[in-house]
Amino acid sequence: VAPSAGPASVVLIGRDLDPEAIEIPESWGDADVAVRTGRGLVPLRGDGTVHERLGERMFTVSATGFWQSHRRAAELLTEVVDSALHAPRGGSAWDLYGGVGVFAAVAAEQVGTGGSVVSVEGNRRASQLAAQNLEDLPQVSTATADVTDWVRARRGGVDAVVLDPPRAGAGVELMGLLAGAVRQRIVYVSCEPATLARDLAAIEGKGWQVKDLRAFDLFPHTHHIESVAVLERSAG
Repeated sequence: VAPSAGPASVVLIGRDLDPEAIEIPESWGDADVAVRTGRGLVPLRGDGTVHERLGERMFTVSATGFWQSHRRAAELLTEVVDSALHAPRGGSAWDLYGGVGVFAAVAAEQVGTGGSVVSVEGNRRASQLAAQNLEDLPQVSTATADVTDWVRARRGGVDAVVLDPPRAGAGVELMGLLAGAVRQRIVYVSCEPATLARDLAAIEGKGWQVKDLRAFDLFPHTHHIESVAVLERSAG
C-alpha cells in the first residue's frame, strides 16, 4: 500500500504464517510491515495502519482496511458528496457504512457544531478509527452496528443521509426504512450498478425520486464503475 501520507505499508497474508520467523528485507526501506494470519493482524514495524490525506484532514486507516484503490477516487467522491448532500446548518445527518469517517467529516462541516452527525459502521476497527479521525468534531458520534439494524431501531427522523454500502448494496429493507426516516435528501454512493438499480427502484416506489445520477470510471480497464445517486422526496 502506498498511501498519500506517511510511509508505505506491506501486509503479508497467510493463515499459517509465523510472524516471529519473518525477516524484513532491506529493499523494503522504511515501509511499515504487518502479517495477517488466521489469528488477526500482527504489526512487525509500525502500528498496522496507514495515513491518507483528504484536503486538510488526515485519516488513519487499518493496513488491511478499505480505502479506494484509485489515487484520486476518495478526493473526487468527497467533493461530489459535499456538493450533493445539502445537510442543513444545525441539522442532522447519518453516514451509513461510514468506514473511517470520510463522509461523516463532510456532513459535519455542513451541519456545523450546532448539528449532529452519526457515522454507522459494522467493522469494529474501522469504527474505532472513525472516532479517532473525527475526535476534533464534537458534533460527530460513531456507532458500531449492522446498518439496517441500527436504522430500524431509530425513533425519529434525520435531515440527510449519505450511504456507501459494499457491492451487495443497501438492500430493500434499509431503503424502505430510509424512505420513512429521511426528511430531505439521500446521497447513495455505489460500486455495483445492479444493486444500485434494485435499491433505487425500491425507494422510488415510496415517494422518492432520483434527482441526479453520475457514474465515474475509477477502475480503468475493468467493467466496474462507481456511481453517485442523489434522491429527494417526490413533489406532492
